[in-house]
Amino acid sequence: MRQVFGLQSSAPVVGMSPNELARASVIYGLGFFILMGLFALMYIHAHRRRAALGMTDVDAFDARALAGHHLVSAGVGLFAMLFALIAPRKVAFLSPSSFALMGPGHWAFAAWIDRRRKAFIARLAAADVVSDVQAV
Repeated sequence: MRQVFGLQSSAPVVGMSPNELARASVIYGLGFFILMGLFALMYIHAHRRRAALGMTDVDAFDARALAGHHLVSAGVGLFAMLFALIAPRKVAFLSPSSFALMGPGHWAFAAWIDRRRKAFIARLAAADVVSDVQAV
């Protein structure tokens, strides 16, 4: 691959030690946690300003749900960081692999929030608050 892009180098590639990998995983996990937390805070801010933004009740629900999705991601980043800090160094290589928890975490959250969204829309329709709501 290096030859294809002309990235030849005479310096050999050196792997990370378990301590270096653990430190890199802590930094990456912390950064990911902060970034996803900021995204969640933006959705929470939008939810709090829902009247000024002209959000419908369903839009407001979706804003909170999207904040929750980002909090799931933030939780995975926090787990990866804590694993790198707490686990023995000989298993530090597993910390980046913990990001695979995003799949099941988001699946479970989406299944839960979908049930809540459908029930919320049904309550709105029963109260005749929303006349033409789709349960997407």
